[in-house]
Amino acid sequence: MSDDSPAIGIDLGTTYCCAAYMNYNKNVEIIKNQLGYRTTPSYVFFSGDTTLIGKRAKEEVYLTGENVVYDSKRLIGQRFTNPNVQKNLDSWPFRVLRGKSNKPLIKVTTNTGSVNYKPEDVSAKLLTYIKQTAEERLDRPVKNAVITVPAYFNYHQRTATERAGNLAGLNILRIINEPTAAALAYVHSNEVQGTKNFLVFDLGGGTFDVSIITADGNKSIVVKATSGNTYLGGRDFDENLANYIISELEDKYKVSLKDEEFTIRRIRARSEKIKIDLTESNEVQYDILGLVPQTTDAYHNIKREDFEKINEKLFEECINIVHDCLKDACMVASDIDKVILTGGSSRVPKLQEMLKHLFGNEKISKGVDPDEAVAYGAAVQAAMLSRKDTMAVVPKITDVTPLSLGTRVYGEKMNIVIKRNSQIPVTKTVTLYTVYDNQEGVHCDIYEGERPLVEHNTKIGSCSLSIPAQPPGYPLKLTFHVNENGVLKVRAKTEDGVYTSLVIQYESQSILTITDILREAKLNKHKDDAVRDVVSMWVNLQEYCIRIETTCKYDKNKLSSEEKETVLKAAVDVSKWLDTNVVKNGDPTEIEAILEKRKSIEEVCEPILAKYNYKIKDMGRFEFYNFAKQLKLAN
Repeated sequence: MSDDSPAIGIDLGTTYCCAAYMNYNKNVEIIKNQLGYRTTPSYVFFSGDTTLIGKRAKEEVYLTGENVVYDSKRLIGQRFTNPNVQKNLDSWPFRVLRGKSNKPLIKVTTNTGSVNYKPEDVSAKLLTYIKQTAEERLDRPVKNAVITVPAYFNYHQRTATERAGNLAGLNILRIINEPTAAALAYVHSNEVQGTKNFLVFDLGGGTFDVSIITADGNKSIVVKATSGNTYLGGRDFDENLANYIISELEDKYKVSLKDEEFTIRRIRARSEKIKIDLTESNEVQYDILGLVPQTTDAYHNIKREDFEKINEKLFEECINIVHDCLKDACMVASDIDKVILTGGSSRVPKLQEMLKHLFGNEKISKGVDPDEAVAYGAAVQAAMLSRKDTMAVVPKITDVTPLSLGTRVYGEKMNIVIKRNSQIPVTKTVTLYTVYDNQEGVHCDIYEGERPLVEHNTKIGSCSLSIPAQPPGYPLKLTFHVNENGVLKVRAKTEDGVYTSLVIQYESQSILTITDILREAKLNKHKDDAVRDVVSMWVNLQEYCIRIETTCKYDKNKLSSEEKETVLKAAVDVSKWLDTNVVKNGDPTEIEAILEKRKSIEEVCEPILAKYNYKIKDMGRFEFYNFAKQLKLAN
């Protein structure tokens, strides 16, 4: 790639954006915005005549809150009915509407009328500003970029982020996870000797990620596990603080501020500054003139211990997520060589104190500016992808899948093909089998999730494949491939070479975030383990019934008409019972009922089948397929 088209790294944050560029001396430069600041508030102000971005837009929150849009990252790729979206509606001064396909729309009303924007449209305006700023600073056109996203962004959120970049006129070289970018920044800026395990604690304005990464010097960065919450960030600490301040002022001055929209906007806007000041001081004094009607007091105090108390649950959740990530990586705290802090809210003293208690003071690294680490790493990745001269100085990156991927199989069971936290790129192939006699096609529904039944997971796509009529057990190869950007491609192929493939566009109907999905799986683990076992029993019994029916159909000479009638009736009766007794709970009563049905059908059928050496219950699926074909040909 030529010098005229540099590639930049962009941290498209919930509350702040940052961009960086690696120069030809292998040094990373933070690109200052048009006001000379190294970070840009993720705020967009819409007026009839112009659009303001960044600090100037943020200042308008005090005056015209409903036309200032922020937190678009919390809406991008989400559903309007997502509980976390609903929870935030009252805290935003701008209006969020339900659009087509349950997607959120941001309504902005100016003196020239009202306009509805998609969240990616707002992000695109931020990216356009960053692109223009980079072109001014570098004095060259900027076309290519690496954009970072939270590790727990799903496929839809990643796709929407990439679309925002395209709307801004950028060619997106790669979507990279924020913690991975931070680790890349640390490795690039420090001399890393040998193999080291890093835990990246990334607490930004609107999202929280923890990743455990193993770096082999400057050769490779391998993500071992990731955990997090895309709806936990500094903004939540600010909101709790704002609510506390409002409550304190109402109690002290015996007033109600709930209808004072201008006052509430000012308090919410000010709470971030108070939080920042409390990282440096144990007590902060702020002016309240104009906040409380008819007061002569000028100032009010708030202590750091008050801030820590009102956010105690958030602190606990952060540390619990750290423990979850360690568990997923099969590690303990002593296995971690360095804790990398990134994201502005990682500066909060209470969080650092808790991390020091868990890992030890000497392991906490502050070598890279938390506000700039992610953009720094993205710039290194951008240079790696766009310039051959950097290949010798940057490590190869291997990331992971945030959720398990699989397909629905008979009995509404989730058959996992690629497990959660699998390193990408990854390709896995499983064998599926036809279930019914004369089956002429296979339909594969693709899901993501951690539960044993597909009804509890999220459907993200489907593909169908026509085949010649076959007996039960005809094999079909299903291949999943996840590339470096986390895009899934599925390919279904028969033994005869017939195939179909699709790229998952991720039009998920789920209203749950990855955090919600994992929390549900954790809460239901005991029940799911039981369900998984019982579903297998249910499927095996149903397949046994189908095998009896197929054997009777193809057998022409051995079984008498009376014997066929006897075993067919037993199989049909049990099949009908199974159809009305689908596994739901996996409790002992379901197990006992299935075992009883299995015993009853075997007592009737096995003595008859054994007379003719038909050992169908012990055959594998493909083995039965060959048996049925031979039986059909022989008769």
